Amino acid sequence: MIGLELMASGAERVTSIDASGPYVSVARHEAHRRGWAERTTFRRGDFVEVADEIERADVVTLHRVVCCYADWGAMLDRSTERAGRLIGLVIPNDRWWLRLGIGLGNLMLRLGGQSFRGYVHPERKVFERLRTAGFERRVHHRGWVWQTLLYQRVAAPLD
Repeated sequence: MIGLELMASGAERVTSIDASGPYVSVARHEAHRRGWAERTTFRRGDFVEVADEIERADVVTLHRVVCCYADWGAMLDRSTERAGRLIGLVIPNDRWWLRLGIGLGNLMLRLGGQSFRGYVHPERKVFERLRTAGFERRVHHRGWVWQTLLYQRVAAPLD
C-alpha cells in the first residue's frame, strides 16, 4: 500500500513485487478501485530473483521485507541497484531481546511445520551496505521494535 500512497502523492507509476499472492491481489484490487490500474504493476515473486526484469525506479521501498529474507545482503544489493534516488526501509531494531523473541517465534513456526522465518539482521552492516552502494541516510526514526530509514543516492557505489 505504500506504492498506492505514493501514487496519491503524485507518483507517475508504481511497480510492486511481493512474495504474498493475497497481498498482490488486494493491492491490485485497491489500485483498480482508485482508478490507477493502468499506472500500476503488481507481480508475485521473489524480488531478488526477478530484479533484473524490473526497471529502475526513483524510489524503492522495503517495508518489513528485509526482516523476512534470510539473505539480507542480496535483498539490499538488488534494491540499491534498482533505486535511482531514494530507498526507504523498515527493519527491526537490532536488540538482544528482539533477537530472542524472533528466535522463539521461529522455533514455534518450525514446530508447527511452517517454513516462514523472521530475522533481526545486524543493523550496522545493513547501514554500511547502503552507504557502500552510494546512499546517505536522511531520515532515521527508531521505535520500540521497528526503525524507519530513508536513504538518498549521493554517489555511485563504492568498490
